[in-house]
Amino acid sequence: MRDTVLREDGERTFLLVFDPGDRIIETLTGFAADREIGAARVYGIGAVQEAELGFFDPERKDYDHWNEGHSEVLSLTGNLSVEGKEHRAHLHAVLGATDGSARGGHLFEGVVGPTLELFVVENPGRVIRRERDQDRGLSLIRP
Repeated sequence: MRDTVLREDGERTFLLVFDPGDRIIETLTGFAADREIGAARVYGIGAVQEAELGFFDPERKDYDHWNEGHSEVLSLTGNLSVEGKEHRAHLHAVLGATDGSARGGHLFEGVVGPTLELFVVENPGRVIRRERDQDRGLSLIRP
């Protein structure tokens, strides 16, 4: 993955260009930890070789998981936060198939296909904190 700073006045904006085979969540959270980014929004497009998606079932308080093969990333959006001492990426993806259909959900992990282009817009000096909510079964933002 390569990165560059596009803007530094107020919010800092990075452009991240992933390489084939890069793991999206692993690479993005590593980037956030290295740059000490505690609060940011993320959005982008590209393609994946494979992706693990999920949909939360509130009754079970757990996710249904499924895998998608080679797909266009039609939309990837989310945020970067901190839970305990760990940097977290909470992303949702809409993936397009060769027949024009789309599927989407929570992105647990994905392996980049030809490329993935993400914009990370950081709020310098801020930290979005997450804590586990046992009643809901999720790690939630605590403003």
